[in-house]
Amino acid sequence: MSSNPPLMTVTAFHTPRWIKVCLRSYRDHFPDHPIAVVNNNPAKHEPPDGTNDKSCDWSAACDVETRWLERFPRITLLRNPGPNREHGACLDLLLQFSRQAGYDYMLCLDPDCLVRGRAWLERLMQAAEAGDWMTGGSYCAAGPLHNVPAIFDTRVDWHSFRAATRGEDLRHPRYQEVVDLERLRRFSETFCDGAAVLNWDTGQRNWFLAATADKARFVDCSDGLIHFWGGSWCQRQCAFLDSQEAAKYLAEP
Repeated sequence: MSSNPPLMTVTAFHTPRWIKVCLRSYRDHFPDHPIAVVNNNPAKHEPPDGTNDKSCDWSAACDVETRWLERFPRITLLRNPGPNREHGACLDLLLQFSRQAGYDYMLCLDPDCLVRGRAWLERLMQAAEAGDWMTGGSYCAAGPLHNVPAIFDTRVDWHSFRAATRGEDLRHPRYQEVVDLERLRRFSETFCDGAAVLNWDTGQRNWFLAATADKARFVDCSDGLIHFWGGSWCQRQCAFLDSQEAAKYLAEP
């Protein structure tokens, strides 16, 4: 791997157990790599975020996660000042920090990622250093490369990572070439009441920017990283957190 490793970035949000798995397993395999974390948990005194999703509001677990992050060594801990708790807003904050701190590459993980080796990141970095703007290890259900795991070249003039309307992108001359329209239609009708055909989800507009410049590349990461997906409700996640493998990462302090 390059002597200039990527800045590993992750957003903590109602994930007091998963953040331990992600940070500790990554540090096991990449002990010298820099890490930046956005603490996206609201404080107790903050008002609700204005959505109908009460799972985004403060709970005691938010304070548990915040205290643990404050104790975890050798990370840069950033705070999302709110009131927007959208994941894309946190990625924008991490990209801004990456540039200010002089990192050429930003590696994006989620708390529900388990690192089991090194080769996956070496392959992502090889593709990035060969000139790809975005290198990713998985696809969204709607078609684009997912943000996790993914490396973004911070020297590119990226859009905001926040969800956005497809707007003018629908008229891009390569839109129908790089977007799997049938897959997008099926996903949109099944999960989004048709809204996905008109809107980009978190980070997807930046994938589109890279893809239309032939600078987006899929890299297989399955041999060394597991992204469990799906949030805390996912039974697959819950089963892992009760496993013997997880126990060593969840142990206190």
